Amino acid sequence: MADPKKSLKLLRALTDLGFTDEAFAHLHHFRLTNKKALISAHRYYCEKILIFQPGGENELVQQRLDMVLRAYRSGGFQSKDSSVFCALADAAFYELPPIVMNGQVNSGGGKKEVELGSEERSDKRAIGLAESPSPSLFDECVRQIEATYLDLGYGLGWRFLNVSKNVLNSPVKIAFITINPGGEVIPSDHPDASCENGLSHLVESWDGMPPGQSTLQLQVQGLFRALAQGLKFHGPFEDLMAGSLISQFIPFRSPTVSALPRKEESIEFGRSLWGRILPIVSPTIIVCLGREVQRELRTLIQNSMDASEKSSRSYETGWGQYKADLDEYDSPLGPVRLLYLPHLSRYQLFGNPKCSQNIQNLIEAVCEGL
Repeated sequence: MADPKKSLKLLRALTDLGFTDEAFAHLHHFRLTNKKALISAHRYYCEKILIFQPGGENELVQQRLDMVLRAYRSGGFQSKDSSVFCALADAAFYELPPIVMNGQVNSGGGKKEVELGSEERSDKRAIGLAESPSPSLFDECVRQIEATYLDLGYGLGWRFLNVSKNVLNSPVKIAFITINPGGEVIPSDHPDASCENGLSHLVESWDGMPPGQSTLQLQVQGLFRALAQGLKFHGPFEDLMAGSLISQFIPFRSPTVSALPRKEESIEFGRSLWGRILPIVSPTIIVCLGREVQRELRTLIQNSMDASEKSSRSYETGWGQYKADLDEYDSPLGPVRLLYLPHLSRYQLFGNPKCSQNIQNLIEAVCEGL
């Protein structure tokens, strides 16, 4: 299995010789979709994971970097001209083509011909624009959560994923993130690491209500029902939920977030955890509840996903003066949209006739062009 640290060493050696973003873009698989890969973003990615997926795109990137460095040194090159590195990067790219290529390289003009299936064309993120996480990503996150839970002296339990751990096996369309799991006891029937027997918002009993019938559960169901309609999702909204990343920014349980002991240290852990997860799962739409989560995600999207803010707008929700915020970012993988909503356990926006038109307008803005 390829070690990301080797890629970091290769990049350090190459950049010292004059290797630039322009040359890196020539050997990276992003070039298949006219997205420019950046050395800084790749370094950040390599620093956050333990191993590359065996045989994956980033293992190939590493092999091309090694090929360029060896060719430069053995060929006796001295020039730091970017065009030299671009030529070597091109040669490495054609010698070790990306997995997502389904065609041949023209021997005459050197132009790559790529044939992509209709499913791949419709969703770029499904064809390797983001590296699938290593098999150990879920287990490593769980180990870190367990260790930090003990270090911080918590005793009310923790929860990581409200869906199956399989959502970490590929990029996702939607991530839904709240602040932390609530409650004063550890529910015996609520799994802590992941939910392999059904989504928590559908099958669990919360607040003494029948399964899936608490206020928050019903509101989250309404949110995904609206997103499914806005995205023209083919299938029931439950399927969209099952394929989405649903979790908490801080995994440690407390009656209220204000009652969480050692809160600042927990937020710092959340930054580290999600700074690692987000660039790997690469969501297009991120929905968050709570201003604290919004503040943290606004920073993490720009830092961990190498995204730049494009616009920010507030929308009336129809519930008094409470508003929703929609931020849009440009990232190397395409648009990223962050939707902040007032906490749905208190503000019942979905299924509320007074809010229906406002919410429809909001969801249309979130889903436009996706």
